[in-house]
Amino acid sequence: MHELKKPDPPHPSRITGHVGYSLDGGKSIFGFGPHAPPGMDRDVVIDKLSRGDTFPGKITDDTHLFRSVHDNRWIPGSTVTQIVYKQDIDVSNAQFEAIRNKHDACGIDKAMPEVQYRFPFATTSPVVFNCATFPLHLNIPIPFARGILSEYIPALEKVGEEWTPDH
Repeated sequence: MHELKKPDPPHPSRITGHVGYSLDGGKSIFGFGPHAPPGMDRDVVIDKLSRGDTFPGKITDDTHLFRSVHDNRWIPGSTVTQIVYKQDIDVSNAQFEAIRNKHDACGIDKAMPEVQYRFPFATTSPVVFNCATFPLHLNIPIPFARGILSEYIPALEKVGEEWTPDH
């Protein structure tokens, strides 16, 4: 993650990877991340997360990030191509309404002390999530429950397809 310490670094999720969910067919994509204390330097947050610390979680509207990755697949100084994948999940109307209601109850950009954010580690908890596992909190099925993106993304590639935004 040394790329994040360079001048004008990319968004951290361009380096660590990111998973989001949509309730409107991909027009809006929400992510889950840490709600760090005001004024805490980004490098300190990343160092703490790398050591296994947790922060209150929060849902963010990350549509702009996913569009940015789709429109510019290269990280400066890297040979890695990034692709945004989507997985359409069939749920009943009742399940969808329950998911939407839980999402709405969480709020956007609102700290959730009862739902913690942490980078994935060997131990799991029913109240600690990362961006890949948070959909489980909303009862959205996911392709790989451990949240380790190096394993999650290949699982998603098998069941999903490339996402193309509506511009």
